[in-house]
Amino acid sequence: MAKWNTSQEELILKALQGSLKKQKKAPKTTTELIADLRATSKFPSTRYTERSLLSKSKNISTEALSQGILALMPEKPKPEPKPTAKEKRQEIFSAAPKMNATQQKKYQALIDAAKEEMEARAKAREKAAATRAKRKAGNS
Repeated sequence: MAKWNTSQEELILKALQGSLKKQKKAPKTTTELIADLRATSKFPSTRYTERSLLSKSKNISTEALSQGILALMPEKPKPEPKPTAKEKRQEIFSAAPKMNATQQKKYQALIDAAKEEMEARAKAREKAAATRAKRKAGNS
């Protein structure tokens, strides 16, 4: 466990307020807060983990707010949204080369069969969803 002294706690309070020498404003994310604290050289990564710095910062922020001091704990950074499987699949199909008119005529029977199969699958999914909803309503 890390040992904390009052000068470090004061630096954390100043970092939360955005009043450190190298800061222009209060940090918006926890990542910015950690970077600001590491820049002071009072919190080497070999001795103070991100988790311990965030925990101590949260404690100091809570104590400061309870005493009427504006020192808000920043939010966690939001992760980049990852494309869903449906979006990836759509991308794959949109990038694939399409059939020309002669190919479409040649394989029209297969195309029609595939469309019918897809419609049947969609109906089966709808029926299954309706059955699940009906069962769930009956169990409640």
